[in-house]
Amino acid sequence: MCANLLYKFFASSKFYLWRFDSQDFFFKGHTGIFLWHVFIVNTFATFLYLSNFPEGTLRKKVFYIMKWVTIFFAGEVVLYQFQHVRYEHGWNLGWSILFDFTMFIMLRLHFKKPIGAIILSIFFTLFYLYVFGYFK
Repeated sequence: MCANLLYKFFASSKFYLWRFDSQDFFFKGHTGIFLWHVFIVNTFATFLYLSNFPEGTLRKKVFYIMKWVTIFFAGEVVLYQFQHVRYEHGWNLGWSILFDFTMFIMLRLHFKKPIGAIILSIFFTLFYLYVFGYFK
């Protein structure tokens, strides 16, 4: 949740990689949808994801992560097809799927080893900022 809010804060001052677009009567534009996504969708999904994470073999864990990545990716594809999300500055569905993998792996790592996850998150954040030209 904090990372998403930081993204919103910094993206608003420089540029977005993706934006929600909607003329829906409930959500007027990016900010309303973004806040719904951060506080409701991501919170609920994180709780479900972590509370049902399997113990046991690496294969079970990988399959579980792939299931969640597929769910999030499918949701984004639907949003993209109906033009409720648009990409900027080189972001696309390919980057989204890579980010989803990173996000779900990092969620679990943060749950098990928070300090290590925070340190690793700094490197991922710098990677994405560099690749998408935030420092230019």
